[in-house]
Amino acid sequence: MADTDATDELQGLDIVFISHQRWNTHVTAVHNSVLRLARRNRVLFVEPPDSLAWLPTEHAAREALTWILSPLERRSPNLFVYHTPPVFLPGQSRARWIFRSISATYELMIRLACQRAGFDRPIFWIYQFNSVGVVSALRPRCTVYECAE
Repeated sequence: MADTDATDELQGLDIVFISHQRWNTHVTAVHNSVLRLARRNRVLFVEPPDSLAWLPTEHAAREALTWILSPLERRSPNLFVYHTPPVFLPGQSRARWIFRSISATYELMIRLACQRAGFDRPIFWIYQFNSVGVVSALRPRCTVYECAE
């Protein structure tokens, strides 16, 4: 019996992963899924944005600098990583208008990253339920919601 993987069935597609983890962190099931799918598909891995309140810390400032200098990084011929800038505000979920404006900004950033990578109506693969509103506004081919780690 041949060693097969369900990801072998998906070929020649554009897939956007809206992740809840950074790319340069310990390897998890999310990273493994991305790497497997990038073998036969073009994949855009979108890192989660940080809060603007964290910006004064050295680590967050370094991450923001990465976004300014190279927001879209090509890791391999089929794998792009989008380093999302800090956009979240403390307490944003308490004020609906703030949440809507931040969601619109996040949606625009993802739309631009998709355009830069040459993606048109990709499949969106999400790990957080609160990404559904942003993704649905982007008119995906379809959306996969995976509960992992």
